[in-house]
Amino acid sequence: MGRRRFGHIGTKVKDINQTNTGNSGVFDIHEVSILTAEGKWRTRNTVNCDYIVVAGGGGGGGGRTHHGVAYHGGGGGAAGGYRTDTSTGLEFSLGVTYAVVIGGGGGAGSGSDGNSGTSGANGANTTIAHANGTFSATGGGWGGAGSGYSATSNRSGNSGGSGGGGGGSYNAGGGRGTGNAGGYTPAEGNNGGTAPGANYQWSSGGGGGSFAAVGVNGGSGSGGRSGGQGGAGTSGFDSVTRGVGAHGGHHGGSDQNGANTGGGGTGGWGGGGGAAGGSGVIVLRYSSGSTLTASNGASVSTTTSGSLKTSVITSSGDITFT
Repeated sequence: MGRRRFGHIGTKVKDINQTNTGNSGVFDIHEVSILTAEGKWRTRNTVNCDYIVVAGGGGGGGGRTHHGVAYHGGGGGAAGGYRTDTSTGLEFSLGVTYAVVIGGGGGAGSGSDGNSGTSGANGANTTIAHANGTFSATGGGWGGAGSGYSATSNRSGNSGGSGGGGGGSYNAGGGRGTGNAGGYTPAEGNNGGTAPGANYQWSSGGGGGSFAAVGVNGGSGSGGRSGGQGGAGTSGFDSVTRGVGAHGGHHGGSDQNGANTGGGGTGGWGGGGGAAGGSGVIVLRYSSGSTLTASNGASVSTTTSGSLKTSVITSSGDITFT
């Protein structure tokens, strides 16, 4: 069968333009039906996307020991704010370039033998521009520092997308950081866990919060106990788990704080430092009839399943739909 040519009705061949994103010319109903079935008939000048937007996770607080006599764990860093929707979505105009910013993970706190540790740092926000404005998730809160008897600063976890866990202490453990700092509905995250004042006994840091759960409080006692568990991660529409809140410090341990996970960094134990938080990510799912192109430093990986494409954006820059 020869190549089909559309749009001939009252139109010169040189004026006909048929692509997978637009058609010009004059078409009869039968031609429109064929092109629509092939996904080659543009019915709108925008594309609507399901989304997952995750900010950078908070860094874990540093631990503290008093020359090996007592150990205090740093608080776990919180997961970055996690926002997702598969109903309303985000709208993008075709041919328009939009800026994306992938939030970095917060830095780790340092540990100390004899002095107090330092808190971690908050993760950075992740943002994406779209046809109706800018959409953001808030960086995760830092984990508080393990501290000595007279220290008062840096103990508490900080607020953020989710709240960081408090750091353990001789006399007055750190408080929890609060979540949903962006004030969004639904909330982007939960609170962290508190840490105890241990009266010269060992004490573990509180866990960092996450979108899925509140961080667990730390504990204390001779010989210590496990650090407060961090909030669980969330499995998105692409079946990838992200946004894990980190454990408070106690005898080491690790969490899911790799690049583009939005996970918090684990709190340090004894004189050890905490871990840095993981960077954020943006995931967009949309009709396979559209194409997403990255520029200006953005990195995008796209897969196709049936009539849908899923694009994972892992670095800052610009994106354009066509």
